[in-house]
Amino acid sequence: MTISEQLLQSINNPTIAYLLLSAGLFGIFFEIASPGAILPGVAGGIAILFGIASLGNLDANWAGLLLMGLAFLLFVVDLHAPSHGVLTFGGIASFALGSFMLENSSETATASISRVAVLAVTTIMAVFFVFAVGAVLRTRLNRSTTGKEGLRGAVGEAREPIGPDGYVFVMGELWRAKSTNGAIPVGEEIRVVDVDGLTLIVEPVSYRPTEAGGEPSRQDMRSNPINSRTTDRLG
Repeated sequence: MTISEQLLQSINNPTIAYLLLSAGLFGIFFEIASPGAILPGVAGGIAILFGIASLGNLDANWAGLLLMGLAFLLFVVDLHAPSHGVLTFGGIASFALGSFMLENSSETATASISRVAVLAVTTIMAVFFVFAVGAVLRTRLNRSTTGKEGLRGAVGEAREPIGPDGYVFVMGELWRAKSTNGAIPVGEEIRVVDVDGLTLIVEPVSYRPTEAGGEPSRQDMRSNPINSRTTDRLG
C-alpha cells in the first residue's frame, strides 16, 4: 500500500471528514480576517480538500455542507458589517443545523459522524465567534470615542489667546484650534463643536446661542469683550 493510499485510508472516516472541514473553514476564516497570513489559508484549503475526499463513506447531505459554508460567510461579514453580532448568531445556528444534517445523513453508525464531535465543534465554534465578535464590537466602540465623534463636545482649556486661531488642551493633548465666537483668552474653558482635519473648532463653554430677537446673555458678553463694551456705552 502506497503512502497516499495509507493517508486516504487513515482519513476515510466521516467524523474525521467533519473535523477536517471545520478546521479548514476556520483556516479560511483566519486568512480572510487577517489577510497576508497565508499559512492559515493554505492549511485551511488543504484540510477542506481532504475533508471532501474523506466523505466517501458518508451519503453527504450537500444542504448541510452549504449551511456550514454559509455560517462562515456570515462570520466573515459580521467582522465588517455593523450588525452588532446578529450575523454571528445566525452563523452559529446555520453551522449547528448543517452539522446535524451531516450527522444524520447516514443510516449506519459506522458511516455517520460522531454526535459528540458535532456537539463539541459547534460549542467551540459558538464560544469562539461570540468572543471574537465581542472584541470587534469593543474595538469599534473605542474607535468611536477616540475619533472625531469622541472629540465633539469635549471640554478643554485655551493655552494661548485664540483670536481666532491658537492652541487648546483637550483630552490630554495639545491641539490647534479655531474659535467660532471671537477671541478666547488664555485659561478660558472651551468646548469642541467640530473637527476640521487636525484643527478643532471650538467655542467658550460660557457661550450660549442668542435667542431670536432676544438680548445676548451676560455669559455671551463676557466671552465677547466687544459686545460687552458696546452694551456698557449704550447703557
